[in-house]
Amino acid sequence: MKTWGTESSIAIIDDSIDFCRVVRKALTKSGYAGHISCYPFARAFYDKAKDFPHIVVSDLSMPGDDGLTLHDKIRADGFDGHFVLCTGDAGALDKSGVTQMDMDIFIKPIATANFLERIQSYV
Repeated sequence: MKTWGTESSIAIIDDSIDFCRVVRKALTKSGYAGHISCYPFARAFYDKAKDFPHIVVSDLSMPGDDGLTLHDKIRADGFDGHFVLCTGDAGALDKSGVTQMDMDIFIKPIATANFLERIQSYV
C-alpha cells in the first residue's frame, strides 16, 4: 500500500468518539501516514492544539462552540488550511448558510471513498 500525507496533519473535532475512530481508521487504512489528532469538542482543540493542522475535520453540532464558530475563530487566528464540515443534520446546513463558506461539507454517515479522495487532494 502506498503511503500519503506523511508531512501533513489532520485534526478531527467531533463529540462522537466513534466518528473520530471511524475517520482515523479509514485514513490509516487508505495509507495516510501523517499525524491525526482527535478532540471531543472545539474547546479541547483550542486548549490542546499547539499548531494548526493542515486539515480540520469538524462536526457541525457540538456542545459549546459548534463547527461554524470553530471555523470562524481559527480563520480569524490565521488558519489557512482546509476545513471539512461533517453533519448528520442536512437541514441545519440550509439554516446556517454554510454552503456559501470556504469549506467542504459531508453528510453523515460520510461516503468514505469520496471523503478520502477529497482529503488526499489536500495533502
